[in-house]
Amino acid sequence: MRIVFETDGDKEYEGFHMTWSAEDENECLDSGTCHANATCVNTPGSYQCTCMISYTGDGKSCTWYKDFNECDLNLDNCHEDALCINTLTHFECRCKPGFLGDGLHCVDINECENAELAYKHNCHMNASCTNTHGSFLCMCISVYTGDGVTCTDIDECRVDTHNCHADGVCINTDGSFRCECQMGYSGNGVLCSDVDECTENTDNCHNKATCANTRGSYVCTCKQGYSGDGVNCADIDECSLSLHDCHADGHCNNTEGSYYCTCDNGYTGNGVSCTGKSYQKISYEYLVYCMDLIT
Repeated sequence: MRIVFETDGDKEYEGFHMTWSAEDENECLDSGTCHANATCVNTPGSYQCTCMISYTGDGKSCTWYKDFNECDLNLDNCHEDALCINTLTHFECRCKPGFLGDGLHCVDINECENAELAYKHNCHMNASCTNTHGSFLCMCISVYTGDGVTCTDIDECRVDTHNCHADGVCINTDGSFRCECQMGYSGNGVLCSDVDECTENTDNCHNKATCANTRGSYVCTCKQGYSGDGVNCADIDECSLSLHDCHADGHCNNTEGSYYCTCDNGYTGNGVSCTGKSYQKISYEYLVYCMDLIT
């Protein structure tokens, strides 16, 4: 307290004037001023004690007599991201799952970036994690399918979402696929062109066969005079198989891949056509005549 005295000597009457002032003391700073279950409110020059809900008394002495559900009555001071839990004499605030704090203040946990096992997300290794308010979202990346917690590879070859060439083959891989040209084609699998094995001499046709290129392959055909599958060719013996056109009075001579005809002795011609000599016929007729005279 401060007191100031002022004289009034210059006034018509003698005497003095007093002014005083005092700083207010905050009694609520003393924890023992009010009861433990009461609130203290400081007032100018004094204070006021008020028992909490569920208690009765003058504030300096408080006795519990009835529980109030502060949570249901919205009398709590929990954070909007906290749960209010009623107790026998009061209430508790607890941050909801996905939040951290004391219940009065709660902050969102970023599960996608948090390295602590207790708060880490459970997204699949082939999924992306997106933080949300109080939680997180898992989503499989584009080449996988699932709920984000479980992701399985999409078989682009089976569902026909690849871009391989019609003359290529699609080979599924984990998270992707690759294209390869079929045998008989060249390219990167997305673009494939036919390989002409005949002109590139990459065929396996016999040297007595002809090679004909086809789309994606080739065909071997044994040449005339040979038999086989084109890869293996053997000479046809037209003479022993009676596949020749030699004359009856001629002889068939087999050669590699062919044959030729010659006329028998006593005949003339190209082997395909043979005629007998005239002197041989005369001799034959005289021989018959002579033999008839002898007999």
